Amino acid sequence: MLPSDSHCRFETAISTQARSILQDAGPLLAFLVFGLAGCGGTPRTAPVPPPAGDSTLASHELLATLGLDGTAEEIPRRLPGTLLTAPEDQVARFAEQNRLFVQGISLPPRTDTGPPRTGIDVLRSELADVDRFDLLYSREGSLQAIVPSPVALSAGAGAWFMDLTPYDIELGGLASASDEALERTSRRILERRRIVSDYVQFRGLSQKLRPVDSLSKKPYVLVSLDKRNGDVGLKEFGPSDLLDGEARAFIRAAFVDPDRFSLVYPVFPTVYSPAVSNNQAQARNFGHHVYETLMKMSPVDGDRILDVGTGSGYLSWVAWSAARTIGRTPTMYAIDINPLAVSNAKAMAHLAGFEINAIAHDNVAGPEGLAFPDVTFRLVIWDMPALPRLLRPHLSERGSRAHPRQLMEYWDDGSTALGSLETFAQTLPQLLESKPTATSSRGAMPSAAVLWNIAPADFPEALPHTFEQVGLTPLLLDTYTSGGGAITCVVYAISLPESGLRRRGGKKLSDLARYHDRRH
Repeated sequence: MLPSDSHCRFETAISTQARSILQDAGPLLAFLVFGLAGCGGTPRTAPVPPPAGDSTLASHELLATLGLDGTAEEIPRRLPGTLLTAPEDQVARFAEQNRLFVQGISLPPRTDTGPPRTGIDVLRSELADVDRFDLLYSREGSLQAIVPSPVALSAGAGAWFMDLTPYDIELGGLASASDEALERTSRRILERRRIVSDYVQFRGLSQKLRPVDSLSKKPYVLVSLDKRNGDVGLKEFGPSDLLDGEARAFIRAAFVDPDRFSLVYPVFPTVYSPAVSNNQAQARNFGHHVYETLMKMSPVDGDRILDVGTGSGYLSWVAWSAARTIGRTPTMYAIDINPLAVSNAKAMAHLAGFEINAIAHDNVAGPEGLAFPDVTFRLVIWDMPALPRLLRPHLSERGSRAHPRQLMEYWDDGSTALGSLETFAQTLPQLLESKPTATSSRGAMPSAAVLWNIAPADFPEALPHTFEQVGLTPLLLDTYTSGGGAITCVVYAISLPESGLRRRGGKKLSDLARYHDRRH
């Protein structure tokens, strides 16, 4: 056995490269090397849990939704049925060497199926369908990562971990911070991200775990709106971009332009980002249509706007900013099936300086009833889940909820998109204000929903026919192609008929398809 005062000298002598090789070899070999510090000498005392994280950080709303915004010791109280588990000795040593605090948690069994209903359900839905996770905290109290426990993962099962290091930042003061402060913040985040990656490798999970969606998007979005014409700008960036002088200058320039409203806000893990390259053109186009629709409506203070499937809250910001261009302040509502998207919209609104009533709900109506009972809206916005390019094979499907599913299964190109459209159409007559407000301008556009979707190649009239069958009036605002011309995108405004009559019920798309066949 090595003398107790030789332990640290032995570990320090291991090069970074050798350490990486040993960690990839698996937990057992890693324990044999890194665990030597426990083979004698003075017993270690238990590390003191860090204090609660800073509520001014971008991560605050996310952690509140997860029930992890307090100290580690408060988790059982915030998440009833959750147990704290002590980390293994080698994990505790890794944490001490890297200025971390690692807390294991064991979640209670999930009792329902379908989409995640709470933030903590997202861990099972999007990371791994297991009950045990490791929480990695900085010594200052910020939650840095959530990692499925290797003890709980089955052999060969793919899984993900949640890297939260980019959200350990105050985005509100980003544009006014000095170069030195931004570079220091960037290096701190990148160093903590490296430690999280080292932890995953140390646990023998580097070949099994990937960071959830962080490879496909960057964690921050700069959005701007031209006050004169509604042109929308979108740019995504990450911590490493803050080391680039040109990138910093671009961000600052957006905030000193008197003709634009601008905002930097986070996009949380598992949440749809409008600023990634594949989404940006469509998001900018639809955002501009939201602006134009509001201008035609001549909104007044207090007009209610509902953002369905809010994602990061991007369209809520566009609608609120559009109203601001004419000095109006609307009342904002939002729903999303993803609890973390709801927290994202709240974080965005907090940074922008307005209130939003955002809740987790599957569509505007579900088994529990309407998302917002007894509330009607001047404008409803939905960048909808895309219908399948070929719709007919899906007409008999409505989606099964026999087991938990990932959130991606509720997005594009499936039977859930089809069911979402029909539910929304049947409910929309109850959501739109039937009469303009007393202070609305004469000749202003009536209450409406503005929607984006695609026109299926085998049934291009599917979307307008669905709304016509429930007595609504669809108006085509825009059509364009994407994907090299393979996809036809459409933007519609849907309004109540001039008579104000609300027709309930209606046919399903399978019936409409037969009608389409008879006509053609």
